[in-house]
Amino acid sequence: MPISLESTKKALLKTYLGVCCPEAGRIGADDMAGRSRCQPRSNDTHIRAALAWLLRAQDLGEDAGFCAIYSFAEGWMGSYPETTGYIIPTLLACSR
Repeated sequence: MPISLESTKKALLKTYLGVCCPEAGRIGADDMAGRSRCQPRSNDTHIRAALAWLLRAQDLGEDAGFCAIYSFAEGWMGSYPETTGYIIPTLLACSR
């Protein structure tokens, strides 16, 4: 039986989260199995949370750029000009 790309991605995510952050691994496994512990939230709630995460990535950097990577194991990495360049149009669009 062939293994689907989607099932492979889910298995890798489950393994990664389980090793680096066990609680996140349990929550992710529950979500993938349809046993979500949370009620669905509005798109606006998710957009605001994503924007807050992006701004946190900027605040935690060593310069005015956006951190390129967050690692469960190592935390926030340094900024990368290309990452910052991709995020600026998103922030401008959301400010309208």
